[in-house]
Amino acid sequence: MITYDVEAAGVFVHEWRALGEARRAAILERRDAYEQRFRRLVEDGIATGEFAMTDPALAATVILSTLNGIPTWYRPDGRLTPDRVADHFVDFVMRMLMGADR
Repeated sequence: MITYDVEAAGVFVHEWRALGEARRAAILERRDAYEQRFRRLVEDGIATGEFAMTDPALAATVILSTLNGIPTWYRPDGRLTPDRVADHFVDFVMRMLMGADR
């Protein structure tokens, strides 16, 4: 999704701090809920043995930080399509979560 509108994604990732107090609080609430969903997915993967032991909060932060960095480097006219970027990111994240021995 980020690669389809890089400029909007960049504004969302970086400019939320400039919002008024009430709107910023609403955005932060949504962000925290989104991050919690990632934490739960990692926790579930650890519980089922799919993922290596790791800290779910830190894993969620790494994943989301990686995704939030896309607007700083991705170019629609670059060598990778949005689907290829997604494929690579899924591969990177799954390797990170599954551990080196898999």
